Amino acid sequence: MILAIDGIAASGKSTTAKMVASKLGFTFLDTGAMYRAVTLAILDQSVELNDETALKSLLTDLDLEVKPDKEGTNIFLKGKDVSKKIRSLDVTENVSAVSAIPVVREAMVSIQRTLGSQTDCIVEGRDIGTVVFPDADFKFFIVADVKTRARRRQLDLLTLGEKRSIEELSKDLKTRDQKDSSRSHSPLTKAADAVELDTTHLSIDEQVKFIVEFVKSENDKRKDKMTEKDTKEVEAIDVEPSITAIPQTNIEISDPVGVVENLPSVDYLDPKLFQDTPLVERENLDQETIDVIVPEEIQEQYLSTFKDISEHEMINGRVIGITDNDILVDIGFKSEGIIDRSEFPNDKLPKIGEKIELFLEKLEDKHGHTILSKSKADFMQRWKRLRETFESGATFTGKIMRRTKGGLIVDIGDIEAFLPGSQIDVRPVKDFDQFLDQDLELKIVKFNESRKNIVVSHKAILEEDLKELREDLFKKIKIGGILEGRVKNITDFGVFIDLGGLDGLLHITDLSWGRVMHPSEIVKLDEELTVKIIDYDEEKKRVSLGLKQLTPHPWDGIEKKYPVESTVTGKV
Repeated sequence: MILAIDGIAASGKSTTAKMVASKLGFTFLDTGAMYRAVTLAILDQSVELNDETALKSLLTDLDLEVKPDKEGTNIFLKGKDVSKKIRSLDVTENVSAVSAIPVVREAMVSIQRTLGSQTDCIVEGRDIGTVVFPDADFKFFIVADVKTRARRRQLDLLTLGEKRSIEELSKDLKTRDQKDSSRSHSPLTKAADAVELDTTHLSIDEQVKFIVEFVKSENDKRKDKMTEKDTKEVEAIDVEPSITAIPQTNIEISDPVGVVENLPSVDYLDPKLFQDTPLVERENLDQETIDVIVPEEIQEQYLSTFKDISEHEMINGRVIGITDNDILVDIGFKSEGIIDRSEFPNDKLPKIGEKIELFLEKLEDKHGHTILSKSKADFMQRWKRLRETFESGATFTGKIMRRTKGGLIVDIGDIEAFLPGSQIDVRPVKDFDQFLDQDLELKIVKFNESRKNIVVSHKAILEEDLKELREDLFKKIKIGGILEGRVKNITDFGVFIDLGGLDGLLHITDLSWGRVMHPSEIVKLDEELTVKIIDYDEEKKRVSLGLKQLTPHPWDGIEKKYPVESTVTGKV
């Protein structure tokens, strides 16, 4: 038996489906986990979402195993349990886009139907009753008004430590409803025979109770109808012996259909039937054949020219011809590969005999041609080199191209990377324009090939250079020591001083013996200062500085400055 539960976002269908499955003793089939597994595979293999051929290849070799039980669904990819891994942040950010791809949905529907035919199960989603299981035994469509759903979503987020307003969540849900109901492939719609359940004023327990009681009640009615039908059929049988109750017929009992069509007869002895069949004479079969024995050494040399290659991989080839439209390449296959000539600038066409690295798109297209690509090979090679650079921690030079929100865009060799404002320098940078068109030494600090996202840093390199200076400085400093420094940053509670590889804090209370409302009253950004070390923590690498300690305390020599019974002038 299959029970399909569809509904709009945040209507409570997932929680309801799990609890109903527990009550009825059914298996809960988590279709969302399946789409997450596909998303994980796509991310791991760095497949582009718009590359339909690559997606089909991935889905064909997916090796997805779903093991549903009473508690949930366990997901395996290539024999490994990925039930926890599919809940990662990367998968969550990409699963919506993946699940909207038609070829992915078609593959998942096939798997879900196979699982549904093997056990009593409850399946929830947005197209279960209309696409996946249109013949489900029971169908429910769960709805609720948008404010109720927003409140439910808000409570869920609060448990995760995230606060969002009802208005903001309501807007998001309305947008989600619009997208789900208007998408071209498998849109969210209520099945004609589904029972609509409005949960606006129902608790989860009430929702579960309604569905469980409805299923049990309908099952009882169906059993009663079956019993009544069986009774009538038994009463209609004539128990008196009779010679025959079935008229004689020419249909054999083994005939699975029970219907014989009046097909035209064929005379298989008619010589005209074989008039177009060629005749093979005996003398043609007796012709002498010549066996040519090829030495094993030559056979091995010939076979070694062929390579074991497959689609969607990098290969090496040798240019053997150039036409007006194509470039022919020997890749060691049964036929030459073809590259579209437009992939090369006219002044950079390869030479005959030149060896080049290529990407094999198709072993054979509809015309039997082996299709290659130089541009895709170059693109993959660039990302491969960047991945190696990221893993090794090596530095490189990039050119600042333009400003963007929160930072700068950097050209790192035909690929753009993001340089956040906080990663430009060890001190805050206010004017990003000063770096435009400049070359900076950079280091990759974040690399996501599947999302084509690279984050670089110049600050990380500077910090590495300053690390040795910081260690040497800590060995030299001592309480009471005097150092020169530069104002690096001004905050409400104090001033950070760059001591040449080490930052020290000059607290607002140590700026002056007098009252200071804000540190900017005493110092300015980039100002050179002489400060005194009043404390430091070598383990935490913290240094406390003082400026007022370099001047005498106001009460020192107060008796001489203001003798008793002397007259002085003051300002209110």
